[in-house]
Amino acid sequence: IQAYERARQLEREGKLEEAEQELRKAIAFDPYDTLNTIKLAAILGELGRTQEAIALYKKAAEMDSQDPAILFSLGALYEQMGDYPNAEATYRRGVAKHPGYGYGSF
Repeated sequence: IQAYERARQLEREGKLEEAEQELRKAIAFDPYDTLNTIKLAAILGELGRTQEAIALYKKAAEMDSQDPAILFSLGALYEQMGDYPNAEATYRRGVAKHPGYGYGSF
């Protein structure tokens, strides 16, 4: 949690590269930390490194299939990229797994 909070603070300060490094260190220590993985994916998305972000969201979804926000975030990233077929498919997967979560932006 400490690395996550530090990364959030760095993100608020606009220090995205430093936030990335903080999260990478934490994930190296605990590669199954879903919270840090999701946050790193979000940071990478902000940095425009979408392919890396997508890979991390997919990894996070495998680690925690019960968190509907992961699929929503992945779908939103596809949508931002203009990859509407993958966005829709990801949103639909999320709705199927978690009916009523609040998807539907596609």
